[in-house]
Amino acid sequence: MKAPNKKTNNMKDVLIYKDYIASIELDACENYFTGKVVAINADISFKGCSLVELKKAFFKAVDDYLDECYLLQRIPDKPYLGGFNITVSPEMHRMVSIACAYKNMTQDDFVRHAIEYTLLHSEDRLGQFVKN
Repeated sequence: MKAPNKKTNNMKDVLIYKDYIASIELDACENYFTGKVVAINADISFKGCSLVELKKAFFKAVDDYLDECYLLQRIPDKPYLGGFNITVSPEMHRMVSIACAYKNMTQDDFVRHAIEYTLLHSEDRLGQFVKN
């Protein structure tokens, strides 16, 4: 049996402030919460010993980021380039290659379609964030 990871991030718990979304998790060994703003290029992270502290730290981190962008005359929340690398098992790669040959599509198109389908058909809380 595989031992559970000390920390997991399954995106079930999020905070939202000024249209910024942060994933949060509990570090039970260290007795504090940590958070990280997602879906932007900047690295914005924060922590707190309670949920109230975590929320305050999140609000402050976002406000600090926006203030810094203003002072440096940078546009906040720069969009992603639209590309990323993924790693899959050799067997999964083989299955994707076969499926692409069968469907006469590229691997990029296959992955794009799978991602689109997953995001648009999500029935959990993730769906409410990506569909807006």
